[in-house]
Amino acid sequence: MQQIPSNLHRWIQHKLDTYTEKPRKGVPKGQSYGIPKKKYHAALLNLARSKALDLRAIAQRAGVSYSLLLNWRTEDRFQKLIQRATAEYAQVVGRDMIYGESVDPDIGAYERFVEEELLEYSSELFLAILQDLGQTQSECEGVSQSARTSDLRLWKRLTRISIFMFVFMTEVIEFSSASKSTKMKLLAKQEERLLSHLDETARILHSGSNRPARQEFQREGFRMALSLARQGIKRIVSLKKQLIEQEIDLGLSDDA
Repeated sequence: MQQIPSNLHRWIQHKLDTYTEKPRKGVPKGQSYGIPKKKYHAALLNLARSKALDLRAIAQRAGVSYSLLLNWRTEDRFQKLIQRATAEYAQVVGRDMIYGESVDPDIGAYERFVEEELLEYSSELFLAILQDLGQTQSECEGVSQSARTSDLRLWKRLTRISIFMFVFMTEVIEFSSASKSTKMKLLAKQEERLLSHLDETARILHSGSNRPARQEFQREGFRMALSLARQGIKRIVSLKKQLIEQEIDLGLSDDA
């Protein structure tokens, strides 16, 4: 049987271990009762739904019949369970990548995440992760603007994280199971935002009233961050080109 990605598996197992199933007995008629643990487990497993882990495999792993799982999936309450779990795990991914023990984003952790796990996630979970990362990146940008004149060290760190986020999100898009058209739209948006971010940074550095900021940017770490951003732009352009070429190849195959 296909294994659930390790980080997601550990998270699901932790949620199950800490879940207390409320008894149905004694619940007044008309009032909602607690979610059975197997039903909760099945909802969590939907986060890893893919070709390798289809609904039959999810039912088997949760210890319920396939027909019962199909019936659950028609319930609004069950779908809301999946949605809440998806949003929660997306936030977990963002925190782990950005707010880990290291001062800067954990590049090693992010690379393992991309290489080992992302392809196994459901498309819904992928989009939720991308949305959460985008929100976190925007928050970093917002705080860094106010910190620019009051706390240069904080501004520097947030700006580095913000640049890193653009590159990370590009990798998330590349290795996801999203359709080619969805990837093209997301990559175009990433390219636009990253270019705008670099333009704003350049404007700050070249303004006469920001000498301390310019001095901070001369440090080795920031030169590396800006280099990473430029690589991110090149990567986005390269990925868009690959997707276009794939579409052309498919079109030629259809004509043949």
